[in-house]
Amino acid sequence: MHFSQVRITRCIYTKRKKSDSKFRITKPTVDDIEPLWKWGEENWELWSDSKNKWYTKKSLTKWVRDPRKDILLVAKIDGKPVGMCMTYVLRDWGYCTGLFVDKQYRGLGIGQTLMKETVKRLRKRRIDLLSFMVDARNAKGLKLFKKLGFRRGFDSICMYKTLRK
Repeated sequence: MHFSQVRITRCIYTKRKKSDSKFRITKPTVDDIEPLWKWGEENWELWSDSKNKWYTKKSLTKWVRDPRKDILLVAKIDGKPVGMCMTYVLRDWGYCTGLFVDKQYRGLGIGQTLMKETVKRLRKRRIDLLSFMVDARNAKGLKLFKKLGFRRGFDSICMYKTLRK
């Protein structure tokens, strides 16, 4: 995995259309938990490791109900979640734990728009650094992040310790 960061400078927020697919960026609701959780269960790009995968339904529900200062966004087409960007706000910097677009909706600019909207909201709060971890095998994700101006940071190894048995 690589630790990547970018100094947030200027962000132009645009929605790109491919055919007639229009999407809307909004905050997630409790009704969105199931697809968000399912993406986390089924897509290795979001995992820390194969045992712990992503967030549980319970933790996602708690986070969506009480995001505090975090920035949680979903992209929807006809009311159906098709992508998400989940970002913690840690004092004076942001840490994105998940940018994901459902495979059948990729290429519509949804991931790019989610990240740009996240950057816009962070800048509004005077936060000037956004970082995240991306798996080195995630070539499409790496390409998108480079396109959005992110730079490669130090190589790192994700480590964890299970606290409950």
